[in-house]
Amino acid sequence: MTGLTMLLLLGASLAGPVHAEIVCDSQTVPLRIRHGVYVLEHKTRCYPAPDPGREQLEKLRLACDLLITAYGEEDGRLRCQDLLEHIEVDP
Repeated sequence: MTGLTMLLLLGASLAGPVHAEIVCDSQTVPLRIRHGVYVLEHKTRCYPAPDPGREQLEKLRLACDLLITAYGEEDGRLRCQDLLEHIEVDP
């Protein structure tokens, strides 16, 4: 895969739909009403399930952004393309 193709794939992947799977954690925690009086409160926190492929793409995007910042637009993009050409990506 060429560096330009990888850059296009990176941009398209980050702009794609959000991962739909949601994970929820539930727990019961004591809540103090007044001195010596507590009730148990049930709390649930939900968040999108982590997507390893998306995390890898986000790290690559950050690395390319840093290269462009450090080496300028033209040289930074060339270094980013070189980086992308040497990375194995799962289908």
